[in-house]
Amino acid sequence: MSIDASPRGGAATHLTLDVQGLVAHVRLNRPAKRNALNDALIAELHSTFIKLPDGTGPQATIGASPMRRV
Repeated sequence: MSIDASPRGGAATHLTLDVQGLVAHVRLNRPAKRNALNDALIAELHSTFIKLPDGTGPQATIGASPMRRV
């Protein structure tokens, strides 16, 4: 299922979304900034969560990306 995650109706740039049944996988996508939260990412997260189908939503937060040593 595809959901427009952008708060302004454009393509989401700071996260990826995959919905399978009642499970929504929302992944932060700012690797160059180590997925640090900024205003744009917070707005996309908010927009994504309010657009999810009824009964679908975040139940757990899991860090999935491996840390890269600098």
